[in-house]
Amino acid sequence: MNTDSFTYACAISYAEPDNEYAAAIFRYLDKHNIAVFYDKNEPTRFIGKPLSEELLKIYSEQAEKIVILLSADYVDEGRKYPKHEARAAIYASLSKKNSLIIVRLDDSHLPGLNPDIGYICAKKINSGAKYKPLEIAKLVCEVVKKKSILKLQP
Repeated sequence: MNTDSFTYACAISYAEPDNEYAAAIFRYLDKHNIAVFYDKNEPTRFIGKPLSEELLKIYSEQAEKIVILLSADYVDEGRKYPKHEARAAIYASLSKKNSLIIVRLDDSHLPGLNPDIGYICAKKINSGAKYKPLEIAKLVCEVVKKKSILKLQP
């Protein structure tokens, strides 16, 4: 995988109800100088542009790794953009353009995703309680840092 061609070390794909996790991951990666796409950090990026085309570029071409926050909300039939992002990311990972980092927030299944792929589980094994967003962000950061793009400091 040629990291020179990527704009972002990772992009975060999530459903709006899971924004607490997405925001925590963004803040933690950003604090560690990792180039990350998080839609709320680039509010003007989509103005005047076809959203589906921009998302396709980000999730299939511009990000080296895609963090998918997989939940019932993410796979909900009424939410079209998470599905669009996931399809682009899965396709790119199959063609070895990027890799996926799956964070399972619950037991939801994402159509098209290999069920055998390793993932970060947001539920603690012994208690069933969820890890805090910051704990998940630290785990994601460890995975993303492996051979990723660091932001240049001004």
